[in-house]
Amino acid sequence: MAELHELIEKIENPELRAQIAEAAKRALKHKQFGLVFEEHLPECTPLYDIPVRKGLKVSVRNGKANETYTVLKIENDVATCLPKNSKEAVQFAVTDLVTTAELGDPIYPCLQPLGEVCNAPDSELWHTLIEADNYHALQLLEYLYAGKVDCIYIDPPYNTGAKDWKYNNHYVDSVDEYRHSKWLSFMQKRLQIAKKLLNPRASALIITIDEKEYLHLYHLQSGTIKAIENGEMDVFGKNDDGTLIVGTLEKPKRPVSMWVQTSHDARVHGSMLLNSYFPDIRFSYPKSLYAVKDAIKFIVRDNPTALVVDFFSGSGTTLHAVNLLNAEDGGNRRCIMVTNNEVSAEERKGFEARGIQQGDPEWEARGIARYVTWPRTVCSIEGHDVNGNPLKGNYIGSDIPMADGFKANAAFFKLGFLDKTKVSLGMQFKELLSTLWMKAGAIGKCPVIDASVPDMLILPDNKMAILNDENQFGEFAEQLTQHPEIEVVYLVTDYESSFVAMTQALEDKKTYQLYRDYLDNFRINAGRNSR
Repeated sequence: MAELHELIEKIENPELRAQIAEAAKRALKHKQFGLVFEEHLPECTPLYDIPVRKGLKVSVRNGKANETYTVLKIENDVATCLPKNSKEAVQFAVTDLVTTAELGDPIYPCLQPLGEVCNAPDSELWHTLIEADNYHALQLLEYLYAGKVDCIYIDPPYNTGAKDWKYNNHYVDSVDEYRHSKWLSFMQKRLQIAKKLLNPRASALIITIDEKEYLHLYHLQSGTIKAIENGEMDVFGKNDDGTLIVGTLEKPKRPVSMWVQTSHDARVHGSMLLNSYFPDIRFSYPKSLYAVKDAIKFIVRDNPTALVVDFFSGSGTTLHAVNLLNAEDGGNRRCIMVTNNEVSAEERKGFEARGIQQGDPEWEARGIARYVTWPRTVCSIEGHDVNGNPLKGNYIGSDIPMADGFKANAAFFKLGFLDKTKVSLGMQFKELLSTLWMKAGAIGKCPVIDASVPDMLILPDNKMAILNDENQFGEFAEQLTQHPEIEVVYLVTDYESSFVAMTQALEDKKTYQLYRDYLDNFRINAGRNSR
């Protein structure tokens, strides 16, 4: 009914709007049992780096992202557009529009490098931070790591009514009658994909949430995911002090505190710790580093090579915690973090007053991914604050000085989107290389090439190789015999029979057919994952 509510809001006459709203409220008022919410609320994502052009779906910048239009033509920087569910064309300045994807639309993602920090040049281990809407990032991660993730730790929006969560590019506040339904729809779509990432043999999803949604989340996960596989305890919530709340996959019990240690105090070991990196306040309510470390350790302490994912990464506590855990026990666990690049409500208002729009360099520089998450990642790995001053003190419970940093590496990417026709013609190999590196295990430093497409690429440091010209397969196979450390091979061919023959000749290598493997995945999964 949220869609009905949004339609009613469009009625210009205030008296008529109020009368229809009241009539709709009376009509919908009846006793309901169980968890009832709208599963298919339309959710859209602005794609600021894709130019507006004829045939694309667009929305108005800073408007509701789900109020979409199809571009019919562009003349003199004016776009003639057809509104969704209407036959009457309207016009906008192209600069007032942004290309938009609705959940369910086929999208073809890639990873655009933004930066890296290398404090362990001899190590193959590389963490990754991806700046993106997390739904589309999850679609990419499903392609890369389905069934390979050992632990997912997320701290999603708590839906308190404060301006800290956006749905369709608008903040959801306490007066929104459908905020719980929107939140559940938002979470369900993401948890459905997250489940596919988990290692089916032994893995866990840990979610922190407060009392406003934890019972809803409990019922939602019973139909969507098992929060921790094999019937073990699930962490369901978080108290005001940052400690976690537990429940049991049976009837939920009254929330109790699982953590009582002072090290899990979110103010001291979240906010104050973060302030040691930044001279100004850049993030509200960060989690305690030690609470997150202990939660993850509970799941992966016996798995020194675990893959940990956080697709609501906020200030970057999860990667920090994984690095600390590795430093304590000599592990080689890898972390993937995903966060958007939103600015605060106050900053957004200030930017808009100055005519600065989302996607503009000044706006993007102050977004959470670039202003908080990545700087914290660099500082914690290198052992200094943002001004280059060495950090003070040791990590609690160890003799590890913060100033020593961590023997770790991390790469920073922005999620971009490609043209499927250009991909199929091999015209976007350079843009896809980072994605292929991730799929091969993100081993070693992410390779970079110039604009030309090589016939073959042998990358022993990354344990992967790529053949772009199948006519060169003989020489390619010969070179692979000299590099037995290569495990993953990408073969570009349009013919299934050629792919099968080359795969058989390579025997023990894990092979993928480009670009069919990539294109088919996102064409098929787009619609499936929107349901």
